[in-house]
Amino acid sequence: MECRLSYPFVKRQIAVKLQELGDSERLRDALVQAGLPEKGWVRLQRQHIQRQCRRAQRW
Repeated sequence: MECRLSYPFVKRQIAVKLQELGDSERLRDALVQAGLPEKGWVRLQRQHIQRQCRRAQRW
């Protein structure tokens, strides 16, 4: 089945969702409960999640 959504549209939607998750308390709490130290969350969020979101928005 074909959905006929454009590739740029889909990429932008993914980038938006990633940004929302990057700011998500729920995601942070889940990672901290899984053993990620609080400092690790800040580093993950700043250095990886936000950078990947910016990169995805430029697709």
